[in-house]
Amino acid sequence: MIMQDVDLLVSYWTLAGAACPHSEIEYSLFDFKDRVSAAAKVGFQGIGLKEVDLAHTLERRSLKEMRQILDDNGIAHVELEFLTDWFLEGERKKKIGQDQTNVADGGRGARSQAHQDRRFRYACRTHARIPVRYLLGVELNDGTLECPWSLHEDTINHRRLCGEGEFDVKGFVNCLLKAGYAGPWGIEVLSEDLRKKPLEDAATRAFNTTIAQFPGVERR
Repeated sequence: MIMQDVDLLVSYWTLAGAACPHSEIEYSLFDFKDRVSAAAKVGFQGIGLKEVDLAHTLERRSLKEMRQILDDNGIAHVELEFLTDWFLEGERKKKIGQDQTNVADGGRGARSQAHQDRRFRYACRTHARIPVRYLLGVELNDGTLECPWSLHEDTINHRRLCGEGEFDVKGFVNCLLKAGYAGPWGIEVLSEDLRKKPLEDAATRAFNTTIAQFPGVERR
């Protein structure tokens, strides 16, 4: 399958270095310019920021300077997280102006994981179809199907680069391609191991392992 270029976006935590979610230091110790340069050098077309990291960067650089750094490195997509309170209802929700479809067990009548998986797939097929025009962004990562720790621990410390775990990342990518998705693809890996890597090494590995999930696409 021959495809046009794929725009990859390196989401914030992938290149955040020693910064860790829910810790005292959530801003990256890597300089903003260095992160942008490392991402662009290996082929990323986008980069992610977090509100805490943005505030930290603005203590040293202006928004104009940050914009210039992005432009100088050919970064076309910028992702800023984190939107909170998306789950609210009533008047507080109206103030946000956000609407969504949310599927969750809520702690009532939980059965086996296999049963929940089957019912979730059924819900997606019958109730949660999303027109492609509403698919504005996609994030990828890999991991194991079972783990000895909590899902929260697994999510923030043990995610893996694409192709290094047990998830069907290529199958997921192919489904979205068939649906007509043509936006940027984020790679979001929260991993204790990745946090220890030098910036350039983390960027290179993140790009190469992610682009390998796409059919007919070669490294830039």
